[in-house]
Amino acid sequence: MRTAPMLKNGDYSLVFEPPIAEIEYVKSLKEKLESKIGWYHSCNSFAHITIASFKVNEKKSLDKIIPYLSEIAPYEMEIPVRFNSVDSFVNGVVYLKPDKKSEELLKVSMSRINKQLKFKFNFQFEFSSTPHLTIARGLNHDQVQLALNLFKQVSILEFSCNCFTLRTLGSQQFVSIQKFPFLGWPPKPPDQLSLAL
Repeated sequence: MRTAPMLKNGDYSLVFEPPIAEIEYVKSLKEKLESKIGWYHSCNSFAHITIASFKVNEKKSLDKIIPYLSEIAPYEMEIPVRFNSVDSFVNGVVYLKPDKKSEELLKVSMSRINKQLKFKFNFQFEFSSTPHLTIARGLNHDQVQLALNLFKQVSILEFSCNCFTLRTLGSQQFVSIQKFPFLGWPPKPPDQLSLAL
């Protein structure tokens, strides 16, 4: 029998994680940029698509998160995605961007998961509404332009999001705690989920 992870108060995130090959490719982009501009925010973080970030200060609520995620994950469908370009946000984030169809599929899934979490838990949530794979954060204008020019041509990444992953903030980076696989079960009304958890 698998022992449940020991959780503690702190920062957590729920994400889609790409397969190893795609994680390594994004890592190579990060390293290429670092060789040009030096260290930057998120240069050592592993590729992921953030669904939600949250801070937990109450052990009682924290103990319920893994059973709840285990309950809702099987009702999610596997999501085929395709990332085919690089773009930036105004806050200095440079990222790999999904194509339109992938973006729409991810947004629907992320919105559904976020609504369930918000309904169930009184955490300090920050929900993501724009799916992307971050390459760099906190860049100034010149660094953003350099990165966009550096990554004008990137490999197309195609993979399936078939689970979500709960992560916690370690000493420097977020580390994975547990994956929750999607099984594509027929949906059931939200009010039939275990409110007693």
